Amino acid sequence: MTSARIGISPRTLQIRKQGHRRPEGTARALLRVAESHPEAVLEALHR
Repeated sequence: MTSARIGISPRTLQIRKQGHRRPEGTARALLRVAESHPEAVLEALHR
């Protein structure tokens, strides 16, 4: 899933993938859902 498709900056996605910062709370939960069900997230974001 690309950053543009989910509405975040490429730098934010790069930082997360490299493990420099760990999201907390709701952001962490949403990222888990996005990893498990990317098609559902994309559908919800693009309604």
